[in-house]
Amino acid sequence: MKRNLGLPTDQLTTTLLARIRQFNRYLPYLPGTGNKFDPDDIREMLYNSLPTYIHTIIATSDYKWYDGEKTDTEVCSYFDRLLVIGSMARGEIKKPAQQKQDVTMFSFKILKTNLKVIRF
Repeated sequence: MKRNLGLPTDQLTTTLLARIRQFNRYLPYLPGTGNKFDPDDIREMLYNSLPTYIHTIIATSDYKWYDGEKTDTEVCSYFDRLLVIGSMARGEIKKPAQQKQDVTMFSFKILKTNLKVIRF
């Protein structure tokens, strides 16, 4: 049985993994739910929560996210890197060099306004 969760756009998979693990600890105490999720099910939930373009990247890179030798933290960090790269490519996140330039322009504007104040 597939279990699907949606990943919010401002959240990374490490945060989602922490929430799933927390929910998994409470699961046996809920009435009528049964046992906890298997580790493979949790990893599949993480993979299914990713956007479809990330699935395509993972398929073309031949990354074995389902490999039992990899820890959940390693898989989540790989997914998070792909999410950040994808967000930067789509223009949702500015590249670090652009952020630095914006900060210097902002400080220059502050300096310029302070100079006007000093002249009066």
